[in-house]
Amino acid sequence: MDFPGALFRRGIGAVGAAFGSNLNQPFRTEQLDERHTATQTRVVTRALSRIADVLRTHLLEEGPASLPALHRRASDWFERDGDRSEAIRHALAGGDFFRAADLIEPAIADLGRARAEVTLRRWLEALPDSVVRARPELAAALAASRVQSGGLAGVAGRMAA
Repeated sequence: MDFPGALFRRGIGAVGAAFGSNLNQPFRTEQLDERHTATQTRVVTRALSRIADVLRTHLLEEGPASLPALHRRASDWFERDGDRSEAIRHALAGGDFFRAADLIEPAIADLGRARAEVTLRRWLEALPDSVVRARPELAAALAASRVQSGGLAGVAGRMAA
């Protein structure tokens, strides 16, 4: 796996998706020498850090009102790229709880098989009670995650209609 190149492509793709730009062009990494992977990873990490700085500056200029739309675009991009976890994270960060719920529901069984109950619970806890109540599968998953961790407090309130 070409880790530095893949990391760079992924970061650039997300940035392009968020800003509606065509930054998702192929990134040529054939010339990268495997002996320099650690150095290349540091370079790519610094580049992505600078991209994050540009995004923060852009956000300050655009105003916080643009934040939900940027998170939606990033969520869409990560979903298309096959990274459900990042898609959910951006949906939650953008306050798009129905989208987050749409992404979480089909992942419940896979997360259980992967023993990722902590991740599932964190996502479910981030959803408003009204969303959890409206979706029995989410309510059941939340109750099950609380039973597994021995914390039943508040389950009835979140599940009551």
